[in-house]
Amino acid sequence: MVLITVLFGCKEHTRESPDMTDGLININSLRADLEFLSSDELEGREAGTQSEKLASLFIMSELTKYGIEPFVNATEYFQNINLRVIRFSDKSTFALINERNEKTLEFEYGINFIGSTAYYDKFDTTAKIVFVGYGITAEEYNYDDYANVNVEGKIVLIYPGEPQNDDSTFFEGKKRTVYSSLYRKLDTASEHGALALICMPESDKESDWRFLLNNAQKGKYQLKDKPVVKSTNRIPYIIINKESFSKLLDFSPQSYQQIQTCLSTGKTLPSFKLSEVARISWMFDTTGTVGVRNVIGKIEGTDPELKHEYIGIGAHYDHIGIGISGINNGADDNASGTAALLEIARAFSERKENKRTILIAFHTAEEEGSLGSQYLVKDTSITNNMDVHINMDMIGRGSADSIYCLGSDKLSSELYDFVESVNKQGVNIYLDYSLNDPNDPHRFYYRSDHYSYARKRIPSVFFFDYEMADYHRSTDDADKINYTKILRVARLVYELALSAANRESKFTVDL
Repeated sequence: MVLITVLFGCKEHTRESPDMTDGLININSLRADLEFLSSDELEGREAGTQSEKLASLFIMSELTKYGIEPFVNATEYFQNINLRVIRFSDKSTFALINERNEKTLEFEYGINFIGSTAYYDKFDTTAKIVFVGYGITAEEYNYDDYANVNVEGKIVLIYPGEPQNDDSTFFEGKKRTVYSSLYRKLDTASEHGALALICMPESDKESDWRFLLNNAQKGKYQLKDKPVVKSTNRIPYIIINKESFSKLLDFSPQSYQQIQTCLSTGKTLPSFKLSEVARISWMFDTTGTVGVRNVIGKIEGTDPELKHEYIGIGAHYDHIGIGISGINNGADDNASGTAALLEIARAFSERKENKRTILIAFHTAEEEGSLGSQYLVKDTSITNNMDVHINMDMIGRGSADSIYCLGSDKLSSELYDFVESVNKQGVNIYLDYSLNDPNDPHRFYYRSDHYSYARKRIPSVFFFDYEMADYHRSTDDADKINYTKILRVARLVYELALSAANRESKFTVDL
């Protein structure tokens, strides 16, 4: 077997001769691309970092090698995007005030408290603080930390997590439930009339606190060419470290140690008011910017009349970077879809069987809220001429015999039958539609790049493996990937795109 070695950056990128292939998609190429994209050298491909740029250069080099034309203009694959960085301002303050309006305790931003990374309007308040245990109201477990407690117009202070015991029928014992989620607690506090929330992180490790500080410093991203908008309707919150939490409780009937004793003995956490009030001034800095880029290529259609119409195939190539426990390499999320898209692009470029133009889009900043795809679909010359969009996001885990399929029945009554027919005539992989249920609590259909296209009324289908064990963790590595599954999904996507490109008519949008 002949080996061809391509040096790219500091990573040796190895390709093998196409012996291991289904005649169209080369499994060794899939493996080589995925292993490079999910290597430690790329540091998790976080949008706006050098590692994202390195990944984009690699993708461009592959597209160039395959003879795929740039889409942005005659020589450019990169669609450059400016993002606005919104972060909690260092000028924000948090202090306790006594009845004589004197500061009795003051916290320093970035040292012992941080603000939420979600963007709110400027928030200034002086209000009482009420400790409400875990901050949970759960009727099915006959549990309510807010029972007989009035938090209307006040700030709630909560302890992280939820009640823990060996009874699997009470908060499912040691297993976490949705009630431990900070966002559920924010919604609960809001429903009870609270102005804001103060909490401590679940982990009291210094390394975890530093991670939270770094994440807050990074902030949240929005498209810069759009007005600044609030990124959430939830009440504001700040996070304090364990030392600050303990100091707050010095102004209450219960000390931090007494709270720990309640936890260790299985007693219900008490509720109580603090003797001092909080004076908080929360501000945001919206002046920062960061540059990111989509990578877009095309395989022009062979039909003079139809080549002005597009069949879109996409995958996001960014991930979440370096986290608490190390580099989040994102082998499945979404080096798997990126590697598949490279192979699909190569196959289209070599065969040139498509009457309509195939638009190959490697989206950036999907992990920041699908910002790359949102930016791309602002181009009406694309959206007005796109017939269908196919998205691959996490396709490398689990059985090679099945894949979750979402969205084919949302906009066009023809697309579902089309996907079913093409699949049965070709790859015949089992398409699982259970996550396509409108009542699915995870709402995956709304959480990846295809939805940016669907919002523009472009029929879309999304392939997804639903492997959550290593989702957004440093354990999402290449050694867990099922390359046969990626090959089968890539082959299906190629056949869908080719059949769509050669249909006599476009899909009817009628739903």
